[in-house]
Amino acid sequence: MKTKYAYMAGLLDGEGYIGLCRYNQSRYNNGFSYKTRVVIANCNLELLEWARDNFGGYITKLKTQGNWTQGYKLQIGYLEKWLPEVIPYMVGKKKKAQLLMEARNLLNERKKRTNQAGELNLKRLNEIDLLLREKEWLI
Repeated sequence: MKTKYAYMAGLLDGEGYIGLCRYNQSRYNNGFSYKTRVVIANCNLELLEWARDNFGGYITKLKTQGNWTQGYKLQIGYLEKWLPEVIPYMVGKKKKAQLLMEARNLLNERKKRTNQAGELNLKRLNEIDLLLREKEWLI
């Protein structure tokens, strides 16, 4: 079991994207919110299928140009179920993964609160978004 989480940590460190996506949502005062996003891009479909089978998500085929090898991306959700188990094995993007889990917790709190209370979390979410946009070695 530990091997599975360690292997996933390597995939995320090497090929993964960890970040927040901003989207419009009119029920909050500012009209937007965030979604957490974890994506792994690779040309090896078998590798991404292994990750999907073990951690969930869905695979999409990327557009190719010229003689380029066919690429795929795996988008994974339900971070609460697997990312805390993977973080201890991460090296390069460990801080980003920890920030993403903090953002996920803030978003879950925000859904349970009134608009006014939810706006308090928005300030920290904005800070986390800016940090996640930095290079791994700068945060």
